[in-house]
Parts: sequence; structure tokens; C-alpha cells
Amino acid sequence: TLDNVRGSSKQGTEFAEDNILESVTADIGAVHLNFGDCAIDQLHQMTFTLTNHSSTDPYRFSWAAQPNITFVPNTGHLHPRCSKDIIAEFKAGEPVSFQNQEIPCKVVKITFPQPLAQVADWDDRMKIIRWVSKKPRKSLAQQP
Repeated sequence: TLDNVRGSSKQGTEFAEDNILESVTADIGAVHLNFGDCAIDQLHQMTFTLTNHSSTDPYRFSWAAQPNITFVPNTGHLHPRCSKDIIAEFKAGEPVSFQNQEIPCKVVKITFPQPLAQVADWDDRMKIIRWVSKKPRKSLAQQP
């Protein structure tokens, strides 16, 4: 489910929660995000929580690419009884109007080869950084 839907513009203007979240059902398909009137070329954000209420099954979520709106993270895993904060970002370079625009989120049950307790949380914000030096370091034995 989606919980705690809240939003703000780049300037920090808060929106009332009941204006943003129109309805919620057991599946993700019935949630409505309402950004209201937005200034052109300004980033507007809304935050909500994606929650896995299953006690045993992990899920993978992924939003399809959409013009003018992105989700951060866009793709990730939700372990059983865990949640993840998602930021919906809207920015348009020209006037646009959306009404009842569907933004599909694909949710798929997943399995792992190792026990779930050994699987780290993951989403597409996470990066692996490996530092590689250009020349090998001298060992302490080689230094004068």
C-alpha cells in the first residue's frame, strides 16, 4: 500500500494530506497524487511510503517512465513487513494538464537463492563505488 502521502514544492509549500491522497485500496492502482497548480520549470515533490504488509514475501517495484514525473527510487525491493519512502517529482517546461493520468507501478513477488535475512535492502539509488589507484602503493618494507 501507499501511506503517508505528503508533498511540497521546491519552495517548501506544504499541501494538506487529504488533498493529495484521494483514495487507497489494497493494491497500488487506486492511489491518486494531486500536485495542484505548479509553476513552469520548477521542481515539485511529493513523498509517500510504499509498504509491504506481507509477513513472508519480498516484492520488486518499478515505475514505468513518464513525461514530466519521476519516482525516486524508481525501482527497488521491499522485504516483508518493510516500507520505503518514495519521492514523486514533477517538473514541466511548458503548461501541461493531467487528469486521472495512469502511472503504472509494476509490483512482482520475488525470491532469492539465499535466506531473506542474508539479503540486503536494494533500490536504484544505491551505487557501488570502487576506488582504484593509478599506481600501486609501495609496501612498508620497500620504504627507506
